[in-house]
Amino acid sequence: MTNSSTKHLTDAIGEPAGPEFKGYTLQQMRARKAVNQVKIDLQKQKLINAVTVRRDAPDPDRPALATTIENVFRYAQIALYSYKIARRAMNLYQSFRRAGRS
Repeated sequence: MTNSSTKHLTDAIGEPAGPEFKGYTLQQMRARKAVNQVKIDLQKQKLINAVTVRRDAPDPDRPALATTIENVFRYAQIALYSYKIARRAMNLYQSFRRAGRS
């Protein structure tokens, strides 16, 4: 490799991999923000799951319909988190594609 080709090497997020680092571009900052937000959301969900009391057997005083509705809401919440993560991942992927074209 020549000296001029090593000047433009970047790591996985697009950050310069050398001492000539002069700051982040707007796309790099958005990508870092998206990655960090996904990490925060996952950690938050892990903490919520660790604190939430789990029931192994259904409560005999509770009607089956209430348990079913609770399960539906739980699955809807999981689906919502999955959608948010997928949307952020797609935005991140598209920003890398746009950066590659430029």
